Amino acid sequence: MKNRIFRLLLILTAPALIMLSCSKDEEAENTAPTASFTVNPQSGNTQTEFELDASACSDLETPAGELLVRWDGNDDGIWESDYSTIKIALVTFDTEGVYTIRLQVKDAGGLTGTTTREVTIGGNLSPAVPDNPSPVDGTTNVVVNASLQWTSSDPEQDPILYDVYFGNVQNPPLASAGISDDSYTPGAMANNTTYYWKVVAHDDQGNSTEGPVWSFTTEAAAFVCGEMLTDPRDDKNYPTIQIGDQCWMAKNLNVGDRIDGGQDMSDDSNLEKYCYDDEAANCDTYGGLYQWAEMVQYAGDNLQGICPGGWHLPTLEEWEALEMALGMSQAQATATSGWQGTDEGTALKEGGGSGFNALLGGYRGTSGNFAFGNAWAVFWTGTQSSTYQAYARTLDVDHTQVNHTQYDKQFGNAVRCLKD
Repeated sequence: MKNRIFRLLLILTAPALIMLSCSKDEEAENTAPTASFTVNPQSGNTQTEFELDASACSDLETPAGELLVRWDGNDDGIWESDYSTIKIALVTFDTEGVYTIRLQVKDAGGLTGTTTREVTIGGNLSPAVPDNPSPVDGTTNVVVNASLQWTSSDPEQDPILYDVYFGNVQNPPLASAGISDDSYTPGAMANNTTYYWKVVAHDDQGNSTEGPVWSFTTEAAAFVCGEMLTDPRDDKNYPTIQIGDQCWMAKNLNVGDRIDGGQDMSDDSNLEKYCYDDEAANCDTYGGLYQWAEMVQYAGDNLQGICPGGWHLPTLEEWEALEMALGMSQAQATATSGWQGTDEGTALKEGGGSGFNALLGGYRGTSGNFAFGNAWAVFWTGTQSSTYQAYARTLDVDHTQVNHTQYDKQFGNAVRCLKD
């Protein structure tokens, strides 16, 4: 009398057997397949449902998905299932004892391979499969000093010890064995790296249960001012410089598709820029020129604007803070018009000592003309002064100061971004 109940996870259908008719050419050399399967859990009682997984069966000629398998639940020559491509089955046993489960695998050429595994029904039971991983499987942006946590239990409340496997390969190595806590701290991990881990639970009766392999990806390294910034939108690189309490791009923003100076920029899904004299090479040298509305992406309070993530358009107050960090008095820095300060304009220019490295790239006028190349540099602030104008800063070859002014928003001026 059979003391087991055996079922496949999916209902067998005729097409699963038809595959045998697609055998290889009788003259072609064929090798027998390799049978392999796991049993989870490895012991239990008459209420336990055991999962048999033969997904690891392999053959040199027949793809794994086309291999056929069948099961004998007690190695007594009585097959509980017909051949099928379904590799996972569930089995329960209604009496205690030690059972030998036999798997037979058949390839498309008709050759077979077999293997067996034992399960124990009755006696002490294995711990539950480790579960509830933290970080959750597949999580990204995990801090590099994170601890790993999980849950498990034992049916008889036996004490449990854990082996933790951890590393940056999909088959992680053993990192710590026999720990009693359901947590593990791997130490400082690398930034922007995917890690894999699993836990094996052992009770004090010699039983063990292996958990699945989980993974997570650590956060990117924190940006340090002075490092090169790469804009992920187009992979352009920008040097950065710390001035006072602020971190600035040390090069003009150059993002978007070039349009001719005779066109106004439009509110669409494309970022647009002017290049001085309509020459693309001038954008490489001086950066792009932008109308104010395009810069703020057609939302007057949008300080993110066209800057990359983590950076923003500097407000009038932030330009004032920059100037005061370079030595300008508060009264001069907050003046809304005129040439202000003494040598702050020189300090902002290329080679001027501050690291801001402003190039005199000119501007695009309201009529579409380009003017004052190699003579002026005009930078927008993110602060508008009226419906039609916004505050700006001008440097030129004839002054060591900084000109505080306002420009019609239709002008095309340079943009520097500031770290959030």
